[in-house]
Amino acid sequence: VDTQVAPRFECFSLKIEPEDAAIDVACSLPSLVDPEVSVLIREEYIEPYSGDATGLVGGPPRTIQQATVPGRTPVGALMSCRVAFGVLWKSIGGKLVAAADWAPFNVRVTADKDEISTILGQSEIVPVDTYVQRYGVQP
Repeated sequence: VDTQVAPRFECFSLKIEPEDAAIDVACSLPSLVDPEVSVLIREEYIEPYSGDATGLVGGPPRTIQQATVPGRTPVGALMSCRVAFGVLWKSIGGKLVAAADWAPFNVRVTADKDEISTILGQSEIVPVDTYVQRYGVQP
């Protein structure tokens, strides 16, 4: 799979400062006492689009961006890249996930067990210390 992919993927970095906005939490969050923190990684890939092209912007060749667990990219993928797209907090009190959605700048925060199960089923779960060792970044 091609590794020169940056121009073909939409990537956005987010930085939120505490004073930027008041965030209302409308759901009941678990009590996370001394949580284990992990980074969620998925492999995003581009493959040829074979559906109805009516209403699509741009010309051929038409492609679509998908995601899967790292290492499971389909043979027909034109290119792929691994993306750290979320964070998992896990403790005796429960789990909380903050993960990027497909819409730009849309971050989903959930404590819902079914949603978390779906997100984790599409992810490689990497403890923060392992992530730092693997990618050489400072938290």
